[in-house]
Amino acid sequence: MHGGRYLELETTEFEMGTVMDAVVSQGMITSREKGLQLIRETPREIKNMCLFGDQVRLQQVLADFLLNAVRFTPSSEGWVGIKVVPTRKRLAGGIHVMQLEFRYMLQSLYSFVHVTKY
Repeated sequence: MHGGRYLELETTEFEMGTVMDAVVSQGMITSREKGLQLIRETPREIKNMCLFGDQVRLQQVLADFLLNAVRFTPSSEGWVGIKVVPTRKRLAGGIHVMQLEFRYMLQSLYSFVHVTKY
């Protein structure tokens, strides 16, 4: 629920690569300002994969997580990364379901690599 009302999700076809491009573009501006390197690891099979769901909401959530990782990583000589890990499952009737795990990683001079999975 959002503001006392149910949040309606759109269900449209979209390419995951388009979402990742937009998310990384949003993160690059802030990471450059802080002197952080932004690393992206997206498997080739994901870039052109057509998915059904709410592209805008997915992009919004992924960008928020990435921007928070950038904001809370100490400036200069560090990095923030986003990695997509796909897992394909086959269901009855020849239907495939793709599970996408998003990992956010960060490292600075003062911290070890930290991975958060969503």
